[in-house]
Amino acid sequence: MWVKRLPFLYNLGPHVTVDECLVAFRGRCPFRQYIPSKPAKYVIKIWAAYEAQTNYAWNMQMYTGKSPGEAPVKNQGMRVVLDMAEGLNGHNITCDIFFTSYALGEELLKKKVTMLGTVRKNKPALPSELLAMKNRKVKPSVFAFTGRATVISYCPKKGKNVLLMSTMHKDAVLSTRQKTTNGLGLQ
Repeated sequence: MWVKRLPFLYNLGPHVTVDECLVAFRGRCPFRQYIPSKPAKYVIKIWAAYEAQTNYAWNMQMYTGKSPGEAPVKNQGMRVVLDMAEGLNGHNITCDIFFTSYALGEELLKKKVTMLGTVRKNKPALPSELLAMKNRKVKPSVFAFTGRATVISYCPKKGKNVLLMSTMHKDAVLSTRQKTTNGLGLQ
């Protein structure tokens, strides 16, 4: 009941983040998750959509896992983002590598919602030119465009390749803003 009230209590800004929220829990619960790489190894996983500026939780969904004997869910990240985006219009969703895909970007654009997120290197829709690391210089960006999406390959250090996908950005304009030392964005 509380989650159903959240959208009525706050008007979202234009930028929304979809991610998982892990709540430490040691009690008995059929959908408790064991994640050994996390500080709290036993958690309850909650999918959440947050307003990026204020971190207001606008929509949430408890992850209850798959039922015994049920096949693993395909495209779970896409399903989660589409569920979290229900009711959004004209917003931009930022998500991480688990959720981002070209198919998700296409579905969100049908709902008039744009997306920005990091992409796994094994996605089939990625051109091989973005993945090539041989003779690649550090710091330059390589862009790939479709009619509705932009993919950027950035090499922050030797041997490292970061891929970003955006349905919000349509051209190869780079930011000229200088880094600051005071953290306030002031020169």
